[in-house]
Order: sequence, then C-alpha cells, then structure tokens
Amino acid sequence: MGDWALIYATDASGNKVSGSLGALRVAVMHAADVKVMYLTGNRWWSRQCLSATVPTNDDNYVVSATCTEAVNTNSGANGLEVAMPLQLEQQVYNSSGWRSRATGGKLDQPDRVPMRWYVRDYHVDWFLNPDLTRWMRDPNP
Repeated sequence: MGDWALIYATDASGNKVSGSLGALRVAVMHAADVKVMYLTGNRWWSRQCLSATVPTNDDNYVVSATCTEAVNTNSGANGLEVAMPLQLEQQVYNSSGWRSRATGGKLDQPDRVPMRWYVRDYHVDWFLNPDLTRWMRDPNP
C-alpha cells in the first residue's frame, strides 16, 4: 500500500484551505482509499472511510464519505477492548466540511468542522478518460 497524501483541506466554515477538490473528486472516481481527519476542540480525529462517492451531477460539486466504528471501547489489560452491549456509530463527511453522526439509531445534529482529506492507492489513466481535465478544475466551493 502507498502512503497517504493530503489532497484537500477545509476550515471550520467549509472554505478551502489547501489542495484541490477537483483532484479529490478524480481520486475518488478512480477508487482511491480515502481517509478524513477532522478537528473537534483541540484534537484531530482520523477516520478511514469505507465508502466515498462523487455525484454525477456537475452542479453538485461535492465528495461524500462514510465510516462506521465501535463507539463503546474501554482500555483493558490487553489494550483497547469492545464494551458490551456493542454500539456502532455511523459517520458521514462531505467535502464542504459537514459531518453527521448516528449512534444506536439516534441522529446527532450535523456540524461543520475543519477537515483534511487524504487519499492513496489509485491510478488515473488520462488517455482513456479525457474528461478528467475538466473534472480537475477547482471551482473554489
């Protein structure tokens, strides 16, 4: 596996800080592994996403990603242990800075947080897909 590369970042209002949203879209369209880091309080959290999508509608210039994790873990004698009963938290992120979470079927209020999007392990074949140049344009969301 390759190294993670920061490809796009937003501030707490969802404004672009660095990178290219177009490059993130192209990476996702070419099956890149995606990881999102987000800031809450003074701590950065990292989530590798199971799924990332790009709408086919050019008017909706956003990337969305999802993550599921066990939320009730405890520090045990052998490291991190899953507490019982098991609860899962589903998280959804989008490239405009919005994060939504649902734990045990209860949906939290969506919030906007600074985000960093990382990708790895994908290959872009420019010859077979000439539209990629158009998709790489970054309209500054």
